[in-house]
Amino acid sequence: KKRFRSSPCGSACSRISSRDRPRPIVEMWRSKLGNAYPRDTIEAMDAEHHRILQALRKQPDNSQCAECGDSGTSWASVNLGVFLCVRCSDVHRALGTHISKVKGCSGTYLWGPDEIENMRAIGNASARARYGSQTRPSPTASKEERLELCRRKYEGQAIAPNTSEALPRAASAAPRRSEDPPREAAPSAKRGPSVKAAAPLPDLLDFDSAFDGIEQER
Repeated sequence: KKRFRSSPCGSACSRISSRDRPRPIVEMWRSKLGNAYPRDTIEAMDAEHHRILQALRKQPDNSQCAECGDSGTSWASVNLGVFLCVRCSDVHRALGTHISKVKGCSGTYLWGPDEIENMRAIGNASARARYGSQTRPSPTASKEERLELCRRKYEGQAIAPNTSEALPRAASAAPRRSEDPPREAAPSAKRGPSVKAAAPLPDLLDFDSAFDGIEQER
């Protein structure tokens, strides 16, 4: 029988080789709210998530469409947190994903924990208080008419800054006490144009004496 000699490095080589093996790539799944989760985790939680959705849809406010009031809320706007009927879900798609992110509740779509939590936190009742109760469309309203109502309801929800508070307040920087009377500026005396002093004129009476002095020096 042939004897196989063990490698000099022994178990250390096996540890290095196992460490250098490429790790399996984890497939990620991203929710409509932008959060990423391992896909196998989301698939394992799918049954529980849809059980929660079914319970939420049975609530009185959530059982009626947030837009038109019809029953059969098999769709939802994940970011707005409202349950919708099939017809109004098509209207929400037309709004654009920057306003509404639509997803089905009947079991076809995977739901993330963040999406479920948002539907729990808001719902149709809280959405009426948050976005206001707009006029519901008539049963014969066209898609364009329904779209216009939704735009009025959901567009421009960002609160504009208060311009009165943004303006600088000079009075608050240096407040004036009410007991201190305002100071009056001292009246400044008006001065005329400055006149330069004239040079003294020579004394004509001393002209002869000065001339005599010159003659004597000669």
